[in-house]
Amino acid sequence: MTASCLFCKNSIVEILCLGQQPASNRFLRDGEVDEYTHPLTLGRCVDCGLLQLANPMPSHQLVPCFNWIHYNEPETHLDDVVDRIMLAGVVDREDAIGGLSYKDESTLARFNSVGYTETLIIDPERDLGIGNQNAGLETIQERWTPNAARKFAERNGSVKLLVARHILEHSHDTHRFLEAVQEAVVPGGYVLFEVPDFSKCLGNRDYCFLWEEHTIYFVPQTLKSIFSGRRGFRFVDMWHYEYPFENSLIILLQLGEVSKKGATSRVLSDETPVSFGGEFHARKKKVQEVVARFRQTGSRIAAFGAGHLACKFINFYELGHWVDFVVDDHPGKQGLYLPGSRLPIVGSSELDSGRVGLVLMSLSPESEEKVLLNQAERIAAGMKFVSMFEGSARSLLNEG
Repeated sequence: MTASCLFCKNSIVEILCLGQQPASNRFLRDGEVDEYTHPLTLGRCVDCGLLQLANPMPSHQLVPCFNWIHYNEPETHLDDVVDRIMLAGVVDREDAIGGLSYKDESTLARFNSVGYTETLIIDPERDLGIGNQNAGLETIQERWTPNAARKFAERNGSVKLLVARHILEHSHDTHRFLEAVQEAVVPGGYVLFEVPDFSKCLGNRDYCFLWEEHTIYFVPQTLKSIFSGRRGFRFVDMWHYEYPFENSLIILLQLGEVSKKGATSRVLSDETPVSFGGEFHARKKKVQEVVARFRQTGSRIAAFGAGHLACKFINFYELGHWVDFVVDDHPGKQGLYLPGSRLPIVGSSELDSGRVGLVLMSLSPESEEKVLLNQAERIAAGMKFVSMFEGSARSLLNEG
């Protein structure tokens, strides 16, 4: 595999190749239309150990075609984050605090509520020249260049603290992205990054959390180590917040002089990523066997939730010819087809169309509980609801 690390530019080795995959947000209006696909390959840097996609899908192919596509991140930890920043004393109430995207609005609102009034968020159109209203993080990370950041600082002033939640893992040129961050923050200022922790997915073998929009897959060791002595960032602190499938990792960094020579993380002794890649095909076979056994009973099979996780689960395990349809009550999705498998997306009333015996849920544990309460009558009639995620107590593989 010929590819270089998104962060340190050294070579990466292949961990898992999942073949040609579509963009999960490119819902199809016609089940027969051609769709763009791109190889999805997970690799790891031989130097810094960072897990990442080799040859990520081009950013312009990731721009949603629909204006109703939104991604929500867990936020119950943000009050604690703001409290920790206040206790650390890294910003005074008259200091400017910036946000890199709409993902940071809720954090800045929390700072406002405790007396920090100088807050601002980068405007995609004015500051980055993004005119497409559907564009999101895939375009922001591409347009966030050192030149764009300098112009932002000239127009608005440099900030003492820059908050950047859930965007670092989307970066296609992480080195350039971080250089831009340095241009927007005052010398000696601070940066707060939040990223999802891929540790549980590695351990649980939850492959469907691999996604063309996430180019980097952090674990606590690599998040901390890549900034140790690199890129002019000094490690200050890191916080870890527990969530069911992916924990949240937050790292606080201070800007300093650019290091001429970066230290390497050398995390290659951890073979978990290697075994994660090596066990995929056996896991795929087992999933197919369980689903096929349900199908042999004459049961129809449905997926519940037409999001990117369901898309990946069905496509990675090649379940499209066993699953009959995907249920999602979002009005914008109904009548469309899931990328890759081209399964029709219908309303939940379709579950009553007859002979549906198995429903594959792509939901968080909290949402699972709500759905199961709402589906009590169908469950009592014999319909089985299971989770696509191996980290769930209701995992499909528990049926095997």
